[in-house]
Amino acid sequence: MKAVCIQLSSIYEIHFLEIGYDEDHVHFLIQSVAYYFSKKDSKHVKEFDS
Repeated sequence: MKAVCIQLSSIYEIHFLEIGYDEDHVHFLIQSVAYYFSKKDSKHVKEFDS
């Protein structure tokens, strides 16, 4: 998971502030440039992690 987050950080210019795990899913607290990271990009994070 850490390697995936590091790779995504470099691609999308985002920073993972916190990562939380539940039984069947993961929570991300992500910091990004406001105009750069969109809802579409958040789908890429979810798809990349799957």
